[in-house]
Amino acid sequence: ADTWETIDTAACIECERQYRMGLLFTQGRIAVMGKGKAYEITADPQMVKIRNDEISGMNASVSNERHDSHKFRRTGRRIIVKGDEKFTDKAQKSRDRYEAEWKAERKRRKTEYKKFEGDAQGIRGTHGFMEDSGKYTWSLKWCHEPGRQGEGDAVGICSELGDGFGPYKLPLLGTSGGVSIGLYANG
Repeated sequence: ADTWETIDTAACIECERQYRMGLLFTQGRIAVMGKGKAYEITADPQMVKIRNDEISGMNASVSNERHDSHKFRRTGRRIIVKGDEKFTDKAQKSRDRYEAEWKAERKRRKTEYKKFEGDAQGIRGTHGFMEDSGKYTWSLKWCHEPGRQGEGDAVGICSELGDGFGPYKLPLLGTSGGVSIGLYANG
């Protein structure tokens, strides 16, 4: 297996800055200075692969090692930059589209959650349950606040497929394809 070494922090920061500007893919190379070393990173169009949080298929030449070329990769959160579409396969484009949709949905939900103004509490379990995996039981102590006259009292339970706030539409848990169930008080 290959052993990867991390370049120094200053060079990493500069690599990332130039990468985000799109220079690696539009110009085919970036050059950065590190602690006593200069790095020239080149993208080989035949070898570059973008997969989730890793970009591989690049080479780095180091100033004090004239004839040596090293494999080079970027790991970290996927950031779409100018020119990378040439190196992105259909599966990655699909993941990118999903991430963009999810980000837009999260932004929409964040706006929606602001309506609660800190009046919503949630506890998330660490283990989801799958469809047709047996019977589950819970105990619940309902702490009603009489001063609110039942307004906003609710409990929700969802499967591992649940990713929203509140109960989903039919079908509910207990039926094929069910995702969540909600119990509401009406005062």
